[in-house]
Amino acid sequence: MDDLRMESTPELSRPIMIMAYRGWNDAGASATHAVEYMVDRLGMERFGHVDHEEYYDFTQARPHTRPVGEYQRELTWPRNEFYFARQVGAQARDVVLFVGTEPHLRWRRYGQNLVRLTQDLGVTEVLALGALLADTPHTRPVPLSGGSSTAEFAGRLKAIGINGSHYEGPTGILSVVGSMLSEVGIPNGSIWAAVPHYISATPNPKASATMVRQVNSIYALDVPVTDLDSEAAAYEAQVESAISDNPEAQQYVRELEMHSMSDADEPNLDALPPDTPSEPLDASQAESFIQSVEEFLRRQQGGGGRDRE
Repeated sequence: MDDLRMESTPELSRPIMIMAYRGWNDAGASATHAVEYMVDRLGMERFGHVDHEEYYDFTQARPHTRPVGEYQRELTWPRNEFYFARQVGAQARDVVLFVGTEPHLRWRRYGQNLVRLTQDLGVTEVLALGALLADTPHTRPVPLSGGSSTAEFAGRLKAIGINGSHYEGPTGILSVVGSMLSEVGIPNGSIWAAVPHYISATPNPKASATMVRQVNSIYALDVPVTDLDSEAAAYEAQVESAISDNPEAQQYVRELEMHSMSDADEPNLDALPPDTPSEPLDASQAESFIQSVEEFLRRQQGGGGRDRE
C-alpha cells in the first residue's frame, strides 16, 4: 500500500467506516460536508491519507494556492484523509471517517488499497454517503435512497425509510469501492440525498443534516446536529430571498412541489438529471434562474465559502 501515507496505526475495536467523496458523487457538497462536520464535532484524529500523485489529472483537479505571510504561498492538493474516534455514541462504537476526492486514474488500484486498509483496521461495515442532483424543491424534506450488500444491512436501512435502488448505468467511485468491499466480504451500504438541481453550486446543509441524522440513527451515534440545522435555516432563507422577486421561479418551485407529492419513481443514484427543468420554465429561463440563485447565494456567503476540490 505504497500510496497510503500512515501517520499512525490506531488500534481499533471492530470499527465502522463512514465515507464520502468530493466530485460526481457529491452534489451540492452535501455528503462531504456531512462527514467533515462529523469529523469536527467528534474531535476526530487524522491518522493517514492517500498520496495524490498517482490518481489525479491536475488539469481537472487543480491544486489550490493561497498566500502565507508576505512572500510565501501554500498549495492544497486533492485530499483523501482518514480519521478515527473511539467509543462513540450509545453503543460505544469505534468509528473511522474517510473524506476523499474522486480519482481520475487507476480506480482499481485505488480501491484495492482502500479495501486493504479497511481489512487491516478490522472494519466491520462501511457506509458511504452521496448526493445527486434531482428535480426536488428546496421547500420539501430531503429525499433519500440507498443500497446495501446484505439483506441485514438493507433491513436496517429500510427500517429508517431508505429503500434500495435498481439503477443500471454509469457509476462513480462509491459503487466501485462498494463492489470491491463486497468481494472480500465486508458489508457495505450507501445513503444518497437528492438535492435541488437549481442550487447545485452551493453546499447544502439541509441535505447534510438529514444524512448525519440517519447515520446517528443507524449506529446510535450522538453527533449533535444543531449547528447544521442553523445552517439549513439560513440556507433556505437565502434561497427564498433569491426567488422572491422572480414570479417564474416561484411558479417553477410550486410545480416541483406538486411533482414531489405525486411522483413515485425511484431516484437515479448515479446519472445526472436533465440540464433543464420541465415546464413552466423553458431552457433559457431555467438557466437564467439557476445562475441568479447561485450568484445570490455566493454573494450571501461572501464569495463562495470553503474551497472544495
